[in-house]
Amino acid sequence: MKSRTVTFYSEGEVIVGDLYLPDNFKESNKYAGILQCQGFTGIRDMVQPEFAQYLVDDGGFVSLAIDYRGWGDSGGERGRLDPFQQVEDVRNGLTFLETLDFIDNDKLGVFGASFGALIAPYTAAMDSRVKATVGMVGVAHGYEAVTNRRTPQQMKEWEQKVAEARRVRVRTNEVDKCLRVMDIFIDDQSMEWEPAAWEANPKWRTYFGFDSIGRMMDFRPVDIIHRAEGRGTCMILATNDTTGSPESYRELFDAAREPKRLIEVDCGHYDMYAGELLDYAMDESVKYFREYL
Repeated sequence: MKSRTVTFYSEGEVIVGDLYLPDNFKESNKYAGILQCQGFTGIRDMVQPEFAQYLVDDGGFVSLAIDYRGWGDSGGERGRLDPFQQVEDVRNGLTFLETLDFIDNDKLGVFGASFGALIAPYTAAMDSRVKATVGMVGVAHGYEAVTNRRTPQQMKEWEQKVAEARRVRVRTNEVDKCLRVMDIFIDDQSMEWEPAAWEANPKWRTYFGFDSIGRMMDFRPVDIIHRAEGRGTCMILATNDTTGSPESYRELFDAAREPKRLIEVDCGHYDMYAGELLDYAMDESVKYFREYL
């Protein structure tokens, strides 16, 4: 696999991405294109190269991993977490792929893990160019994602903080960027994985505010996933996922329409990111994309 750093514009802001190409790539050939959707606060340097290795080397696809606006090397308001905006970035990424002569514009797919497994199906529901979607270790909606291990009372307190943050932003355009990803995902699996990743990836150390949490709470792929009917949807679920919720991810699957496939794996959330379980999950992903692209 080889890569090129590319740029394009999304709603006036520069998006930076890595375009992954097969080793035997030829400009004269036509390839199916896959857009890789980042997870919660994700940047293209983390995990995405490993996913791309399977999609490109095993699948023979061309894959694009991007930094959303406000994250990594891309432009936009630093630390703004807005999944609706991120869907726009993904759709503009698909349009960028369409401009490449070696991409078959009738064979476009989206792949996402963790919160990317919400961005991907939402994009597919909104954009009929997406012919196949694969997600893993997701949930049905953003409120579930940010709830994590919190109690109903704690979530009421967060709703109040979101409301106040929105009022301040509307009146002053100021944001108290006081949150890290580790303040959101407080389950045991996340707390084992996130601190080391935070220290190892300086570009990931971006803070955000409760206004962004409000945008996450509003994001509900479960309400529109049915609009991707007739185009392939595959979900890979970790039955012992404490970062997300297996029950919630099944709710998203139930809301999807055919053709669809649910694959359940006996593991935790981050177990899917390495080793034999990553091999398995990505092998199933490649097979599904081959079937529908």
